[in-house]
Amino acid sequence: MGINLKERGKLDSALIMFEMSKEKFKSLKEEKVGIYTNIGVIQMDKLMYKEAEANLLFGLQLAKDYEDKANQAGAYGNLGLLYCKLKQYNKAIEYGEKGYDLAMEIEALQEIKDNSFFLYQTYKETGNKEKALFYYEKHISIKDSIINEDKSKIY
Repeated sequence: MGINLKERGKLDSALIMFEMSKEKFKSLKEEKVGIYTNIGVIQMDKLMYKEAEANLLFGLQLAKDYEDKANQAGAYGNLGLLYCKLKQYNKAIEYGEKGYDLAMEIEALQEIKDNSFFLYQTYKETGNKEKALFYYEKHISIKDSIINEDKSKIY
């Protein structure tokens, strides 16, 4: 429900829904990680950067505690994106590359695509054209792979 509200641009309602979910899903590991990550992403969209950082870091710690590499990759990527928005490029690169490397390790295509795109943007912003090009090419390659994978499921 919260994700649906977020996708429809109803950020306040989505945030309320995720906050209510914290208690309901207290004992379910993966759901708990996802709740904190989604809250952090919504807060980032609402420019509530301090709150977003706290929730994303908490979600990352939960994912580490549960040894959940997929959610770790996503949390690192979201933190990297947050730091990029804050123009804290060194932190953005540090978290983004951790997320990218972890996503590559577990072959999580969506996280590879997302992390490579924001790393491209970050390196472009800092003037490192070589690394920007590297991550842009990775992004396009993975994006094409995801599209082809989706098409093969249809046919």
